[in-house]
Amino acid sequence: MLVRIVRELTPEEVLRRIKRYEKEFGLLYSLVSLKVESISDLARKLKRNVKNVYQDLQILKKLGFVEFRKRGKRNIVPETLVEEITFLVR
Repeated sequence: MLVRIVRELTPEEVLRRIKRYEKEFGLLYSLVSLKVESISDLARKLKRNVKNVYQDLQILKKLGFVEFRKRGKRNIVPETLVEEITFLVR
């Protein structure tokens, strides 16, 4: 079942939503553009805390944009599942 609810957003609401997801989508862009071997490697390349990067990746996973693949015994590698994200503002 698909339910679609459409309503107008104020410019302030749009900016607030963009800022809320800016970190996660910036991370998604970095994941696409950088070759990473693990979550720790991604955090190191972004100069961010591993825990915070992992939490942001979990949000992207819930949205269906990222999945985790296990490589070796300990490495968990985040991989993108999307090629393009389009925001439509009318």
